[in-house]
This record gives sequence, C-alpha cells and structure tokens, in this order.
Amino acid sequence: MAAQPHASSRSPLPILPVITLLSTPASTAYNHALPVLVLAIYYASFNALVADPVSTLFYLAWPLAAFQAIFCVLCLPVSTRTSTSNTTSKSQSLSQSAAKSITARAKRGSAQPTLASKLAAALLSLTLTLSLSLPLLTILVILHGAPLTTHQPHTLLFGAHLALLTTPPLFYIHGIDSTAWRSLVSLSFAFDTVTGRAVGALVGAWLGAIPIPLDWDREWQAWPVTVVLGCVGGWALGGVVGATVGKEGVLSWEGIAADNIERPADSGDGDAGGIDLDMGTRGQKKVE
Repeated sequence: MAAQPHASSRSPLPILPVITLLSTPASTAYNHALPVLVLAIYYASFNALVADPVSTLFYLAWPLAAFQAIFCVLCLPVSTRTSTSNTTSKSQSLSQSAAKSITARAKRGSAQPTLASKLAAALLSLTLTLSLSLPLLTILVILHGAPLTTHQPHTLLFGAHLALLTTPPLFYIHGIDSTAWRSLVSLSFAFDTVTGRAVGALVGAWLGAIPIPLDWDREWQAWPVTVVLGCVGGWALGGVVGATVGKEGVLSWEGIAADNIERPADSGDGDAGGIDLDMGTRGQKKVE
C-alpha cells in the first residue's frame, strides 16, 4: 500500500489586526507630537552625535525610552496576553479575538485599566525590550556587517536605539504571546502606526548605511551616525505611512485588507520574507 502523505500539524499563522490607538484627546495629541519630539532631540544632538557618538547615544536613550513609555500609556490599549500559549484553538482564533478586543478596549474609555497598571505594563515593555530585543537586534546588526572587533559600544548603543524605537509598543500590545510574535517576525500583520514605525526604523537603518563607504570624507559618515539618523527618520516616516494605510484599511503583508481582518484568515502561510538589513562592510569606517 502506498504511504499516505504526512499532513502538517502546524496551524497557519494568523494575520495580526490593525492596532487601534486610543481616541482620547491626550492620546491623539501625543501621537502627533511624538515624532516631532523624537526628531527634535536627534536634530539638536547632531553635532554632539558626530563628535562623541557613545556618550550622545547613551544620554539620548533615556528620553527616547521615556517618550515610548508615555506613548504606550496614553495611546495604546494594554495587553491581556502576558504569557505564551501553544494551544491550536488560540492560534487559530488569535486574529479574530485580538481585533475585537483591541477595538473594544480602544472605544471603551470608561473601561480602561488604572494608570498604575498601565505604567507597570509600560515598564515591563521597556524591560523586555532591553533584555530581549536589544541583544537580538544587536546580533542582527553585527551579522549584517556592523563592526564586531571594534566599536562595540557604538554598535551596542545603536542596537539599543533600534530596539527602543521598534519593540516597546509591540510588547505592550502583544505581551510575550508566542503566536503573535511569530506572526510579527514572519510579517503576518496589518500595517498601522505601530508596525509602520517598526518597519520604517528597520528600513531607515538599512538606507542610513549607504553614505558610510562613500569617499566624501565627512565626519558624520562615521559609524553609526548615519545609521542612527536613518533609523529615526524611517521610524517617523513609517508611522505616517502606517497611520494612513491603517486608517484606509487597504494593506497587510499578506495582501488581506485590514478591514476584513476581524474574521479568521482563510489562509496565511505567514511567509512574506524578511527585512534585509544587510550593511555589508558599510559599518567599518571608524570614528575619527
């Protein structure tokens, strides 16, 4: 008898829904002000960043972390998924339940958690960012060409800024839910303000590495000045694009409209490729 083909027991990854920001006046005002604040502190620190990248990046990380924590508290519905789950039923229904719960919590102002609980969740998000995202993103940057045997403080601090720009809101929304994070890594999510900023930061970091090997002999071409600035600029631009796309409900990485994402995905192999951050040898130029 011919052997029967083995059916895969792995459930398809769900498409994560659009993250709906809270609609309070404070939330709306801060969401619009945040990119301006972040761009302003990096612009004001440009000369110091060129002259002393290590000290400048270290001191800039503190207000950046504070800005992101305030964004989580004021603008995001707090996560109810704080632990991993491997059950098939949860994996299959995550997209539908997450979409409904996020939307409902964003619209019910009276049902919002207490300020203390939201602050605790924001601090936990920052802790997870520094303990999990920072080492992983730093290794990713090194694997794509950042200096390994030299400029370790520069690379580590750039990894910290990349982590702070990308993952605190994602930890705040999704907690440490393994299915949600597998969907994020495989780019199975709808595009919105939060995911747009994360993707924009990664793409901006890649584009920011382009000027480093050019023979312009400018001080700001030293590692990692242009990469940091590209990361910040991409983060701000990605948020604008994500807000527009999320509002219109016209794009997800799997080609599924965001306004149809409240029902379970009919398919979704969750494989849309990865963001290429290949920096080659562009990060090898030393700080003068």
